[in-house]
Amino acid sequence: MNINDQEFVEICFPSLSAEASQTISRWKSYTIQHRFLAPSATFTMVIGGKEVSAEVLAALKPGLKVEFRIGGNVQFSGYLDTYTTSADRQNGTEVTISGRDLMAPVIDACADYTIKVNAKDKLSTVVAKFLEPFDFGGVEFDNRANVEVIQGHFSGRKLPEPHTGGHRQRHRTRHRKKTSGWETSLLVPFPGEGTYEFLNRLLVREGLYLWARADTQNGKGTAVVSVPDVFSTPDYSVNFLREGRSNVLEASCTRDWKDQPSIVFVSGANRHEGYSRGKHKCFIQNPFSSIDPDDQTTAYYTEINRLKKKHGNARELVVALQTAQWKYLLLNPVARPTFLVAPEGETPSQVEFFARRYLADKMRKHFTYTCTVDGHTSPEGLVWAVDSIVRVKDEYNNVDENLYIIGKTFQKSRGGGTTTKLEMVRPESLEWIGDESYDRLSEEALQADEKKAKAEEADVRKRMEAEKQKRQKEQAATAGKKPTVGSPYADPGSVTDKEFQAKQAQLLREKLAKSGIKL
Repeated sequence: MNINDQEFVEICFPSLSAEASQTISRWKSYTIQHRFLAPSATFTMVIGGKEVSAEVLAALKPGLKVEFRIGGNVQFSGYLDTYTTSADRQNGTEVTISGRDLMAPVIDACADYTIKVNAKDKLSTVVAKFLEPFDFGGVEFDNRANVEVIQGHFSGRKLPEPHTGGHRQRHRTRHRKKTSGWETSLLVPFPGEGTYEFLNRLLVREGLYLWARADTQNGKGTAVVSVPDVFSTPDYSVNFLREGRSNVLEASCTRDWKDQPSIVFVSGANRHEGYSRGKHKCFIQNPFSSIDPDDQTTAYYTEINRLKKKHGNARELVVALQTAQWKYLLLNPVARPTFLVAPEGETPSQVEFFARRYLADKMRKHFTYTCTVDGHTSPEGLVWAVDSIVRVKDEYNNVDENLYIIGKTFQKSRGGGTTTKLEMVRPESLEWIGDESYDRLSEEALQADEKKAKAEEADVRKRMEAEKQKRQKEQAATAGKKPTVGSPYADPGSVTDKEFQAKQAQLLREKLAKSGIKL
């Protein structure tokens, strides 16, 4: 396949000097992988022939900063981990390089326990403190700008039609304000705990995830702390049709009923005494295997209702579905409840996020869709990006719904050409924060704002009271003294005050006369 300018693949070495080769664009093969739930993106590339010059061999060093691009659009920035050279007289030298994105040193290094974290520090402050030694210059709480950098938006592109199956919409930046302001409570690194491992443990309690932005700003990386963008409109379309135009080379779909709990009960941190003695209890039903929209009178539902009634002190959480998915649900013949304790669940919200994330891990295995497409860009002219929604219509595998890209693999080889492998799951299987959580957090934010407003009002009242007391003291000090002209404490009936009023009236008449007004 001939790669057009839009899919021109290159790797740059921005830290090399101008004299050295800073870009390599001819490959024997490459594999670039990015999964949403993996700590970092990875790449492996093979260079051969004339591209392997003496200058290239001299310049390549482990730890070198790299930047991977497609059609000029940055896909990720990172570091060269390893490179291997091999040679023979017939084919010359071949170099295999591999590396990871900017999170690589964060994953490898242990968390610095000397970094001071206060109990009331905001989440953004703590993340920035621990990432600063790794050349990160800031923290963002919305991944949309990063996705658009990877996609490379082209003017005049046509987006796929929205799914008409009742798919919910949510504003992309709805969580930004709250996540940047959440407090961290008391949490310190364990001895030998990695920096990424520690930050991930901190963020999981709040239903959040950490990854690196694709591009850099002034040579420094930017961390993204957010939730999966599962309820946005589709950016891409995938069609695998029996008749008509398709953009899929091959596809497969797995629907797995194994290990799917019907209902999950979770309590707060009291791990040594079990669920029953814990606090901040909640429960959540698995909609992929425990809800039948046509019949809720079976013995199975009797058992579910019995469990709900038995654990009535637990708050119910809800996972919403695309209405088009009801026909794909697999009802469990028997109830399979699960009882857990959230090890870091110190607050109701932390227990809720633990329950949602646990169920999400299970639900993700229930439905997985994998397809291979030609090239690295979609029919809409966008480079494929993780954390995006795809409108999928596959007549061969009976799939017709919106799916979430959880992983992608860019590949090129002499035998296989240039392809992209996409891994997708249902958006609901990554819904770590539900609508009622948003509502509750919004209420908490509103309460905080009201508390702040009341404090400001009390401060204003305090200053007004101080001014009033000051005036009273001044009035008491002037008592018995002859008032001056214009004094607020002058006797209105005194001659002095009448003279002052007459003078003010004369000035007013003169001003009106200049304006042409006669009294």
